[in-house]
Amino acid sequence: IDPSSLTSPSTSRFDVVIGGYEFLTSDDVANHHVWALNLPLATVVFYRRTRAEVKARAWRCASGMTAIERLMFPNYGRDGSAFWDWAMFRYD
Repeated sequence: IDPSSLTSPSTSRFDVVIGGYEFLTSDDVANHHVWALNLPLATVVFYRRTRAEVKARAWRCASGMTAIERLMFPNYGRDGSAFWDWAMFRYD
C-alpha cells in the first residue's frame, strides 16, 4: 500500500509498537509473528534504525491490520525512544 496514506496517526482501536533496530525485508514482514494477533483494524508500528536510504514503507494484511514503518535517525540505541516517538506521533 502507499506509505503516504498511513503517515498520520491511526484511528484504530489498537496500536502495536515494535521498537526494532534492523531492516526487515518484505518477506520478514509477511512472516512476522505480529500478524498472528489477528486484531482487525489494528495498526502495527515498526521502528527501524538502519538503512536510511530506504524510505518508510507500509503494509496491509488480510485481517485488515495495517503496518507502518517509522525511521529513527540518528540511532541513539534505546528502545524506549521508539515508544516516546510513538506517543508524540499518536497524541500530539
